[in-house]
Amino acid sequence: MSPRLTRPARNPSPPNEESPLVATGTALGQVRRRVSGRRMAVWAALAAGPAALVLAVVPASRSVATASVQRVATPVATPTQAATGVAGHAELFLSSWLASAEGQTSEPARRVQAMAPGVGLPKTAAPVTVVSALSTVATAPGRWAVTVAATDPKGAVRYFQVPLAAVPGDRLVVVAGPAEVAAPPAADTPPSAFTVTVPTGRPLAATVAEFFTAYLGGGQIARYAVPDVQLAAPVSVVRKAEVTQISAESQTAAAEEVPADGTRVRVRVRVRAQQDERQVWPLEYGLTLAARAGRWEIAALTAVQSAPAGGAR
Repeated sequence: MSPRLTRPARNPSPPNEESPLVATGTALGQVRRRVSGRRMAVWAALAAGPAALVLAVVPASRSVATASVQRVATPVATPTQAATGVAGHAELFLSSWLASAEGQTSEPARRVQAMAPGVGLPKTAAPVTVVSALSTVATAPGRWAVTVAATDPKGAVRYFQVPLAAVPGDRLVVVAGPAEVAAPPAADTPPSAFTVTVPTGRPLAATVAEFFTAYLGGGQIARYAVPDVQLAAPVSVVRKAEVTQISAESQTAAAEEVPADGTRVRVRVRVRAQQDERQVWPLEYGLTLAARAGRWEIAALTAVQSAPAGGAR
């Protein structure tokens, strides 16, 4: 038998090289294996709990979130620092700046250079008795402008604005020298809720007058207070305390008779306190009085507060 002749295959693939069809099949197999593996991981995470499910499904997103958080490095002052540290820092800087002078190595000058490196110093030190922060304005995140008043021994007042910024480490730094500015505009006084004048002959007026005579004159004040209410008198004692005006929120305080037990009223009291022949102080207090057993008693002693007129309760 004669040998069979075979026709050679067209375009034979080179050795060690996969055909496109084989490569495609291999890639699809790898994809299927990856998908199957991912599905198995998800089902395993479902059996393990919600936390494991999140880690199995979105492991890459967690890494991205962590990296983004690490890139944020904006210095932010704490609420306590913003409320108290900024104003106090500006006061300390300005008092040191005013008390320093060019070419001196005094303690105020060294303090200024430590708080605000490179800031210029006055030619001569200024005599200042009082430095007080009047307003603090946030100009940007972590930055403030503080208006500070400085009073000299003659009573003259000058106003300066000090710029500050928060820096890493929860610290503050003065970013520039002070700028002398105009006095801040006066704020409008809110309308008073105490619109009823209490005549001097009313029971409430008599109680208030006796109470302040004892309160400022060093007498016994417990007898004027509501039971279980503790009132502490000032340390200093005045020679004479005279109530000059009582204003109330309602007509109940001005009534000729004491109302029913439990009725409460709020009043504003102006007192003329005489320390000696030359020192006379006009003082103002806020009082809450309660009716009990036919008389008024002191339920609270506070600073004068403004509130919507509410009357007796």
